Amino acid sequence: YGPWRFAKRYGEAIGFKAWQAAPYLQDAGSTTDGAAFNLIDAQTATLEQSIGLWSAWYGSAVDRANEGHASGYSLRVVAQDNYWGVSVANRPGYLADGGAKRLSFWVRHVAGTAPLPANARVRLRWLKEDGTAATGDDDTSYSDVALGADSDEWRQVVANVQPPAQTASVWVLLIGSSDSGAHAGASFLLD
Repeated sequence: YGPWRFAKRYGEAIGFKAWQAAPYLQDAGSTTDGAAFNLIDAQTATLEQSIGLWSAWYGSAVDRANEGHASGYSLRVVAQDNYWGVSVANRPGYLADGGAKRLSFWVRHVAGTAPLPANARVRLRWLKEDGTAATGDDDTSYSDVALGADSDEWRQVVANVQPPAQTASVWVLLIGSSDSGAHAGASFLLD
């Protein structure tokens, strides 16, 4: 399973929707069996062997914590500054399409650390085949889902998101900001 890619010519791939559209008009009646699958690679999603492709982007630190909700490990994020970000280091991201997506994760605040700002979130940046914004505008080509790491207890966050029609990939980010120094050193676990 997964978001298939189709070769036009050597080294040139297109997504399933483009494959079905003119001028190719291929597999017009094709569907999948509807089984759910994960767009994120196993190492990055499970954190069991490493932190996968998670990477501190700015104002943050990341490592693998020996404490997870469903497994032995989780991703620990420390917001070291008022403005912080963590990314999956694979820009332009994972192959995706314009079909509806379901985002699900477990999160909790790390006791004894500063609270996260209210705008701490997962940002799914939707990109076209050429790596530009799927909507044509960087300011609208994303879906934000609140982290909800306001408790020291594990909490499940589930959200349905709808990418723009031109989506070919998704870049996953964790971001937050505050003009107050009250959030520096905030830490949370993501599983």
